[in-house]
Amino acid sequence: MKRRTYLFGLVGVTGGGMLASGTGAFSSVRLEREVSIEVVPDDQALLSLKVPYSGDAIQIKNGKLAIDAAEEAEDGDEGVKAGSSREFGDWNSAGKVKTPAIQVVNQGSQPQTVEFTYSWDSAEIGHSSMKWFVSWQPTGRNKKHFVVDDTQEEASITAKHLAPGKALDIAFRVDAANAGDKLSGEISLESTAVEDEQSPPGNPDK
Repeated sequence: MKRRTYLFGLVGVTGGGMLASGTGAFSSVRLEREVSIEVVPDDQALLSLKVPYSGDAIQIKNGKLAIDAAEEAEDGDEGVKAGSSREFGDWNSAGKVKTPAIQVVNQGSQPQTVEFTYSWDSAEIGHSSMKWFVSWQPTGRNKKHFVVDDTQEEASITAKHLAPGKALDIAFRVDAANAGDKLSGEISLESTAVEDEQSPPGNPDK
């Protein structure tokens, strides 16, 4: 088995400059105008990041995944206010992603086991939280979700046997609590090639 790791750092940008360096930060008063996720610059990478999201809030700009909640605000606001929520993508009551905000695609020639992890600094997030939903084919039991908040600073899911050309469908929700909460974080992906295994059966979604 060959394992590869990819790191995506979240960096917040507002108007003319950075809010923070390194892993960056969200503000719970507003999901500050833009958040970018750096993509590993590897043309031969087994995993690629895609944006099927139909709105303007999520785009790839200059090789980075940019998330700008203000793009779709109808009232001229700049994003997620304290005490409110914002959803990126859509999922059903069973937690299966129906409309992904982002996708992680297996570009290799072999099935991959992919671990998706989100972590942040629990000392800075106050009572805010983020909930992530991940689905992949075959459908059915291949859907998971997790929450990161002030009690759990890191969480992950493992997607087994992601076939070549198939994707992890990812959606998420930001629940902003108090003004001043900092939702800084980092996404990491780790892939391991799967050899001589049969795809596990999936149960039909209800």
